[in-house]
Amino acid sequence: MKHYQIALILLIINACNHQVPYSDTIFLGYYCGECAKNCAIIYKIDRTGVFADTTDSFFSNPDRYDYFSLHQGAEVKDLTYSDFESIIKLLPDNLKKYPGIVGCPNCYDQCGIFISYKGKDIRLDPVSPSDDFKEFSKAFLNLL
Repeated sequence: MKHYQIALILLIINACNHQVPYSDTIFLGYYCGECAKNCAIIYKIDRTGVFADTTDSFFSNPDRYDYFSLHQGAEVKDLTYSDFESIIKLLPDNLKKYPGIVGCPNCYDQCGIFISYKGKDIRLDPVSPSDDFKEFSKAFLNLL
């Protein structure tokens, strides 16, 4: 009986150490204020796939997340969850501690990066992000 208890404790410890971060849906995108077409491309990323909203109305629509639930967005065949997985892991652990705007996104037509995860929306300056977002920003822009 004692061996079973020890095995159970080791199994629980191992399960606690094997966490799968960022397993929920995340929205990532790139947006620009002064442009003619594809001004805001937002991706819905989850384990079922990668979907894109290229309507340029994501930010002006008060029910913007409903677009994906109603229309699913256009499935992006050349990008997969695994393409984004390593980039998502570069995000700081606690996004809730950051303000909604980090840096000065799109202040001088350099566009911006949009992050929405676990109820927190962040607009990020892609040219001069804070130190906490530098690796993420670089990797995300390289993927696009």
